[in-house]
Amino acid sequence: GLLMTEPLTLTVVTAALLAMARALETPSTWRYGVLAAWATAAAAVRLQALVLLPAFLVAALLDATAARDRARLRPLVLLGAIAVGVTVVVAVVAVLAGGDLSSRRLLGAYTPIGEGAPVESGSEAIAWHAFDVAALGLGVGILALVALAATVFGRRDQDPALRAFVCVAIGYGALLVLQVGLFSAAYVGHVAERYLITLLPLLAIGLCVWISRGAPRPRRPLLAAWALVLLGAVTVPIEEISGPDTLVNAPTT
Repeated sequence: GLLMTEPLTLTVVTAALLAMARALETPSTWRYGVLAAWATAAAAVRLQALVLLPAFLVAALLDATAARDRARLRPLVLLGAIAVGVTVVVAVVAVLAGGDLSSRRLLGAYTPIGEGAPVESGSEAIAWHAFDVAALGLGVGILALVALAATVFGRRDQDPALRAFVCVAIGYGALLVLQVGLFSAAYVGHVAERYLITLLPLLAIGLCVWISRGAPRPRRPLLAAWALVLLGAVTVPIEEISGPDTLVNAPTT
């Protein structure tokens, strides 16, 4: 469980994120199908990957906002109707077969999310994991992504491929940190960095894209992001990210 699923999860989720960006850049039934197939494969490897589905919705909303074009959300209406129909059919078949639709049966080990940890401890864990993501690569990757986001949402760079990448990175990254933070608060008790490993390709690609575009440095967004990173470094307890008990779950620290 600690060794075998990590590389496979990283590979399959990365492919799913690529499919997500392509589906945002040029929406089509075929690309939606490819995304659904990779998301299903990723969830079969690790149920945590179900976060890809709501992440796609968040990324689509961000993409429409950045493009100033609500029409880009229209293809999602048909997709949503199909998804609801499939969900209803599967639920009916499961009930008729004598099964149940309890959260334990559907989510397995992830059932405690939202029910197993107090709000206070859950919010702290989310903040700790957000800092851990920001600290990967000594903060350079996350700062590059912030700079790219500033150019995209400020419409200084209207490349649809870049816009799709930035929206996927923000949507998936935010929901993954939320998911892992709540799960860690209920089950782990400290930063579980290994569940965030699928963010590494996004940070690496973001850094390369930022450099290839001449390393733009919008001052205000970068100063704000850097201040948050420093705030995390000051406030996150060191034992939560670096210690004998965290070695397996947080290797980079």
